[in-house]
Amino acid sequence: GGRRPGSRREPSRRTGPVRRTVAALSPKTRRAFSVYRRLAEQRIKASKYYLGAPGTPELDTGFVYPDSYGENVIVLMVRDPYWLFAYWEFAPGLRRELVERVGNEELLTSRLVLRVYDVTETPPEGSHSYYDIDIAADARDWYINVARAGREYVVDIGLVRPGGSFVVIARSNRVSLPPVGPSDVVDEEWVTFPGLEEWYTAVGRERRFGSGSGGWGSGGWGR
Repeated sequence: GGRRPGSRREPSRRTGPVRRTVAALSPKTRRAFSVYRRLAEQRIKASKYYLGAPGTPELDTGFVYPDSYGENVIVLMVRDPYWLFAYWEFAPGLRRELVERVGNEELLTSRLVLRVYDVTETPPEGSHSYYDIDIAADARDWYINVARAGREYVVDIGLVRPGGSFVVIARSNRVSLPPVGPSDVVDEEWVTFPGLEEWYTAVGRERRFGSGSGGWGSGGWGR
């Protein structure tokens, strides 16, 4: 029952290749897969507000994202020409700070608002164009509809006191909304129709005579 020299033994069917591959992974590799899986799940949840490709993260199996960074901060983002998106967080000691500033009774009767400024060509302090949006005390994000596209905006989150004065808790970054419709930027040079005709003619000639492996002349562009 020996095996002939040079012959190849068929792999055993009793142990599947997946089981052997998983077993062969080192503990370090398994930890890396676990981290990347967790990061992928977090990125899927945050993909709606994704701004760009981050750098490659350092693998740290002990890192846990905090629920809060302990600051009063609001971040403003652009969704489309007529919509902004804001999200914020409050420091744990904010209520105590506000009681010291306005008093407990006035705090209870004040309105928590987002104050939306049109700051196109002017700072928020000098802008007379703004409006308030009343928000719930436990809200942590808000979609903001604006009437004019192609403008720049800043948002404050704060309290409108019973007497009408405004207490700023945090101020957002400045964003620019895109205009509606096609861009008014025109390229200096365009490919003309005669130029396209010459290009297609050259491509056709290339296909007839061939251009080597993988090129258009070898049928890579279809028949």
